[in-house]
Amino acid sequence: MSRVVIQGDASGTGDFTIAAPNSNTDRTLTLPDEAGTVLTTAGVPASAISDNSITSAKLTGDAVPIGVGQTWQNVVGSRAVNTTYTNTTGKPIMAHVYCTSITSNYVLQIIVDGIAMNSGSSDSTDHLATIMIIPNGSTYQVTFAGGSGTLSTWKELR
Repeated sequence: MSRVVIQGDASGTGDFTIAAPNSNTDRTLTLPDEAGTVLTTAGVPASAISDNSITSAKLTGDAVPIGVGQTWQNVVGSRAVNTTYTNTTGKPIMAHVYCTSITSNYVLQIIVDGIAMNSGSSDSTDHLATIMIIPNGSTYQVTFAGGSGTLSTWKELR
């Protein structure tokens, strides 16, 4: 059986209290089998919260929402249809693709990790756009099917 040890800090002067809530239900607190720092709300280390508020400037790693620290970039000059790219930015990105000169029955798709995630089809219009979030580390490409068109704009929020 593992032991439970509660040890005070000899140089500290404050009291550390463990209190049970007012409950009629038995609860079990299971600690992970690893060392580390106790985390606070939303997984942000206590050292990042000086005023009891969590702001985007204090978030790091996976806690950073899409759009924070990112800008829209027109990457049409470095992108091609039916070519696979990998998101290596360290965070999710968003891609927006716009095509013109569309023929009838044309389909525009963004494929993420081999799965067609978003598509648009044309019956009588001459333009199509599609947008998709691409997770970090995922592969993605744009494909045309059933017709033809011109890739006009490919923008990424990165």
